[in-house]
Amino acid sequence: MREYRRATHPWGAWLVALLLGLAGGAAWAEDPQRQLEEASDRMFDALEREQERLRENPEHIYTIVDEILVPLVDFERASQWVLGPHWRQASPEQRERFMREFRTLLVRFYGQALAEFVVSNGVPPRDVVRFQPMRGEPEGGQAVVRSQIRPPGGGQPVSVAYRMSQRNDEWRVFDVAVDGISMIATYRSSFAAEIRQGGMDGLLRTLAERNRRLAQPQ
Repeated sequence: MREYRRATHPWGAWLVALLLGLAGGAAWAEDPQRQLEEASDRMFDALEREQERLRENPEHIYTIVDEILVPLVDFERASQWVLGPHWRQASPEQRERFMREFRTLLVRFYGQALAEFVVSNGVPPRDVVRFQPMRGEPEGGQAVVRSQIRPPGGGQPVSVAYRMSQRNDEWRVFDVAVDGISMIATYRSSFAAEIRQGGMDGLLRTLAERNRRLAQPQ
């Protein structure tokens, strides 16, 4: 079975966890950058408030992710991009199963990474996340919001770009690039290899098994 690793850069993994617990949901019809800034503030509030509870029960991170981050992401669009031509070839049932398993994979995988970081290091200071001014106005229902992660105590800043789309007057994230490495592109390569070996059903079985393993107590 092919393994899907967390991002190799620890701060990159943390920020992907911060803003990609993939799923659908209602978002806000407002400026996309302000939307992410407000979500970041709510996430820090929750992590600071629930830090002791996370030490006792790290799985509580999934509740935090579902409440704060899940509504920010266009999971259907992310699934279409990550599967590429295989999305068009998949049956409606396969699409639904993929969206469900892919969402679960991301929530558990990166949620665990975030919980482990908080338990081991505590909640980082809020100024580690710095959003940069947007370059012009969003066009064609698309926007890119950029930020930097500045590790406490120094270190090389990590550039993070959030690709967002507007649908029904709502802005949602569908991809995140950490130091230029797209999450969608990374998973797309891995998933395409699985599909070549075992077809779409083979990929779905692999994802389901991976999610079962992630659900086991650590």
